[in-house]
Parts: sequence; structure tokens; C-alpha cells
Amino acid sequence: MSKKVAIQSLTREKLREWVLSIGEKKYHADQIFSWVYKQDTLSFDGMSNLSVKLRERLKEVAYFSELKIDGLFKSSDGTTKIRFELEDGYKIESVLIPFEDRLTLCISSQVGCAVNCAFCYTAKMGFIRNLTTDEIVNQVLYSARVETERRISNIVFMGMGEPLHNLNSVVDACDIFLSDFGLNLSKRKISVSTSGILDKLAEMKERTGVRIAFSLNGTTDEQRTKLMPINKKWGIADIIKTFKSLPLEFNEKITIEYVMMDGVNDSLEDAERLSKLLKDIPVKINLIPFNPHPGTQFLPTPEEQIDKFHTYLYKKGFDVLYRRSRGQDVGAACGQLVVPELIKQK
Repeated sequence: MSKKVAIQSLTREKLREWVLSIGEKKYHADQIFSWVYKQDTLSFDGMSNLSVKLRERLKEVAYFSELKIDGLFKSSDGTTKIRFELEDGYKIESVLIPFEDRLTLCISSQVGCAVNCAFCYTAKMGFIRNLTTDEIVNQVLYSARVETERRISNIVFMGMGEPLHNLNSVVDACDIFLSDFGLNLSKRKISVSTSGILDKLAEMKERTGVRIAFSLNGTTDEQRTKLMPINKKWGIADIIKTFKSLPLEFNEKITIEYVMMDGVNDSLEDAERLSKLLKDIPVKINLIPFNPHPGTQFLPTPEEQIDKFHTYLYKKGFDVLYRRSRGQDVGAACGQLVVPELIKQK
């Protein structure tokens, strides 16, 4: 018998193709898809509009993959970090971030990360493996069971890993999140963050249409390369050229993530260079104070200096936000996600 397929790994279209391949009717795929994503049913036995014979047949050839919640870490600001154990024993983290008008879930795309940004705690794990589509999707399904009072309204690929190094699984997961038979989110409610994998960026945008968040963090090649070695391959000139060629929708903006580190990239000269780089490009700039972690050499930029940096960019006409840290007291803030025992193995 061929290997069983994980139902959560299949987009709606792939599920239709798979159902036909096992000799069943295509409309059963929509029934299954709806049970999983509309009614949170991860069992064939619970799918009452399928015949008993079909349910038994499906059990023979398919299964529902699972995540185990290995830890819940509740911050004083209401943020919840969720540590999941995967079926092979590796662990990843997701973060639920409540706001007045939305509930955002930050999800991971890899176990560890290969990009090796100097300021990121996840980098200390190195790269272990990509997540499968179902492992990405399950983070949303299982996190929704943690926060039952509010529906997850926004999804950001800003957890562990570089999403564009796992492009196909991320694209399929987005397809499921966007499908009207799936989570039925709009494209503007999903953001994929990248450190700058430029040869995959346009493809990701064309295949999903979701929002782009770009981790810039430097205003010269020398500066950015020290923080993000990926800049050796694609420098700032390449980045700006790519921004100008991206297929954006009307009034859509690229989110620029700029992690501010004391004495490293936070001067008004940096603000001036940033404004010149991004001139005439539709961007929204998020200024993010560095979030400390064990062993780091960096310190967060003082709030007073962030305010000056913010004011400079605002006066230059930019849409700029000072994004204050959430979940820092439980290691859930930007750049803090890590599985400590996996660091020890390196």
C-alpha cells in the first residue's frame, strides 16, 4: 500500500485531485475540506455527511497529522507563546498576539534557520529542516484551540525560519488560509517575512498575492552584511531594484522591518540613508526595538532615539510605525524564538 497522505497537506485543488485518484467523487473533497477548516473536525468519523463506507475507505489511505502542545507561555501583556512538538520530536514555536481589533498568529516555516542573522536567537539553532505544509497549517488549527474566545484574523510568517527557503510548503499553506472553503482570510491579512531571498520573492508574491514584509535592518551594505550575511549574495542595490519590480496591487505597500540596535543602525544618518533608499517606493516602515536574548552582543536602541528616528522618517512623508515589543518576558518577541535543547546539540 502507498504511504497515507496527511489531509492538512493538501490544498483544495490538490485534495480534489487526490480524491479522484482514489476513485471517489470530486465533491467529496469540498466536504472534507469544509469539515476540517470550517468545523475544526480532524477525524473522518466526525464527517457525518460522508457515508460510513467512504469514511472507512479514507482511513485506509489518509490521516490527520497532529501537533502536540509542549508548552504554553503567557506574557503579562496577553501574548501567548506556544511550543509545539512535531511528530518526529522536533519542536517549533508560534505566538498568539491579541490586539483590540484583531488576533494575530505568528507562525514558523522551518525548524531553525539557515540565514544566520546576527541579532536573531533562532539562528543559534542553525537549520534543521523545513516544515511540511500540514505542519504549517496545524499551527493555525491548534493555536485556534488555545484561544477559543476570538478567531485568528491575521497570520504572519515571522516565526522560526526563512519562509522563502521553504517556498512550496508556504505557498500551499497560504492557499489553504485564503480558500473560501478553508480559513477564508483575505490576502491583506497574511504577511510573509523574508530576510531577502530575492530570487524567490516575486514568485512568492505572484503565487499567493499575500503581503510582503522585508527585514532590512541596515542602510549600507557593510552594515547590513554584518547583521545579515545574506546581504553578501543580494546587496541593498539588488533589494531596491527588486522592490521596484514587484507586482503590487493598487495602494499596496511593502512592509519594511527595521530592528533597531543601540549604536549599530539607529543614528539619524541611518534614518537619512533609509529615506533616500526607499524614496518613491510604496512602503510602510516598522521600527522594532531589538529584543535581547542570552549571549547577544546587541542592546536595544533607547526609546528616545527611536522617537527621533521615527520623527525624521515621518517628516519625510513615510508611513512609519514604532512597533513596541510584545511577549518579551516569555521569549515571544521578534527574534527571540528558540528551542534551547536544539542549541545545545550544535
